Amino acid sequence: MSRFISEKGARVLLISILLFLVACGPYLQTTHFDFLNMDDDRYITANPAVKEGISPNGILWAFGTFHTGNWHPLTWISHMTDISLFGMNPGYHHLVNTLFHGANAVLLFLLLFVGTGTLGRSAFVAALFALHPLHVESVAWISERKDLLSTFFGFGCIAFYFQYVLKKGKALYLSALFLYAMSLLSKPTLVTLLLILLLLDFWPLKRWGLPQAAPTARGRKRENPASREDTDSSPGKLLLEKAPFFCLAVISIVMNFIAQHSVGAIRSLEAVPLTVRIENALYSYGVYAWNMIWPARLAFYYPHPMDLPDWLDTGPYWLLLKATAAALLLAGLSLSFFLARKRFPYLVTGWLWYILTFVPMIGIVQLGSKAMADRYTYIPLVGLFIIAAWGIPDLLGEWRKKKVFLILSGGVILAALATVTFQQISYWENSESLYRRTVSVVPHSALIEVNLGNTLLNKGRVKEAISHYENALKIRAQYGVALYSLGQAWQRDGDMEKAAVYYQQALEIPRDREKGFHPIDLSKAVNAHIQLGNRALRQKDADLAEEHFAFVMQHTTQYNASIYRELARAFEEQGKTGKAMAYRKKAEE
Repeated sequence: MSRFISEKGARVLLISILLFLVACGPYLQTTHFDFLNMDDDRYITANPAVKEGISPNGILWAFGTFHTGNWHPLTWISHMTDISLFGMNPGYHHLVNTLFHGANAVLLFLLLFVGTGTLGRSAFVAALFALHPLHVESVAWISERKDLLSTFFGFGCIAFYFQYVLKKGKALYLSALFLYAMSLLSKPTLVTLLLILLLLDFWPLKRWGLPQAAPTARGRKRENPASREDTDSSPGKLLLEKAPFFCLAVISIVMNFIAQHSVGAIRSLEAVPLTVRIENALYSYGVYAWNMIWPARLAFYYPHPMDLPDWLDTGPYWLLLKATAAALLLAGLSLSFFLARKRFPYLVTGWLWYILTFVPMIGIVQLGSKAMADRYTYIPLVGLFIIAAWGIPDLLGEWRKKKVFLILSGGVILAALATVTFQQISYWENSESLYRRTVSVVPHSALIEVNLGNTLLNKGRVKEAISHYENALKIRAQYGVALYSLGQAWQRDGDMEKAAVYYQQALEIPRDREKGFHPIDLSKAVNAHIQLGNRALRQKDADLAEEHFAFVMQHTTQYNASIYRELARAFEEQGKTGKAMAYRKKAEE
């Protein structure tokens, strides 16, 4: 017996090491990648609190801030720790992401093995998780450290929960609860964990009074080690057991709702009607599942249907038609899996894992202008991987006894995924390569056109930047950021007259996003008024300069003294000595 345990333990260790290496391998190229100018600046490179590194004050800031519209203190602390250890070298920040991804793959394998007692299928699920291209965004993007941390602690929580069910130790239960809190402090992805744990109680733990034999790799039936106890657990007992997890989830939901609301990230029902949200959510479930099977033309950003240009409109019922088709497919699969629940219980758990873990990100609460995002699949796809790993051998019938066939088939699938993943990772080398890939896949995204333009402008490639800003305006005419950016580009090119036209147009965009208008934010408005005020001074129009500078002084005191002096000089040259003296006096105060 001891020899058997020893041999099994050795195989588990060997598989864990191989999974870690397989998960990390494709991502080692990211150690030569750069920071991106999308969120990496707000999270790290232009964030004073994070750039100071780890410190008591930094930790207090992490727990008290809603910066970027999120409340995820552990994520901030993680980035601070990276700065303290590695400074601003992006390669090491990428490496930390890679190591967390490898650890997550190993944890997934271990928790499935503990729960099911099945070695090969658990390893295959973890390998799919490690190598799937849809997970590239969560790993190759430094700002998505929050995904990796949340998953790391979430998988750890489930692993301890399995051990708690097996051994009934209070310490194990409290450890699971603690790790869940850590997961929510990293990102509120797993706010639906209460429901996931109930699913796991059904399968593989079999605590719903359905004692069933778990299939082994050889097709024989044996008792699942996680099903020896609690087969008669009542629904009330199982729910009460999850109550502390529910309380932590509620706290996280409230804190993150406040955080998102504080930066205006939550779009109103007038901007995106509930019917459109539901239609997009249903369609997204279908697209995510298809992309899991055929991960082609993946992109960094997918515009929401409400943010596509009017000339792309294919009719008011097009989204409804796609959503209806997706809903029928989802309903058909759900019914089929429910009817097969006694013979194939993993179908229900895997399918509902997929559906429920997507709920916080599926778009019923619409954040920003994206329809969907590859990074949202990091945890949900595990459910579909479970269906594949357990379902395909069952479908093969007698063929599943031929291990060579299963191993070769699985190897071909994993090799194909690894190849696509390696290529997908390469697009994340820097901001320009990522945005160019995105506009080639999603050619109607005004946001990405502007981001690409900004990247080129920062490199001094002004004419190229202007062409992308103009592309953005072709997609969305009332796009204030594109107008403002064109003003900056023409100013950089030495044509202040053209720049002034675009600055003025950007300032005139109405503050009504619900009607498709996109005004610029306050910092850009202040700078636009400064540039227009300076232009008015050069044209000897002191009154116009005074109007522009009045807005600046209303919203910031940073430039007051210099503005007072410039206005005093301008009014003095025009012979308006009263105004000149008043501004000179203000400048001396």
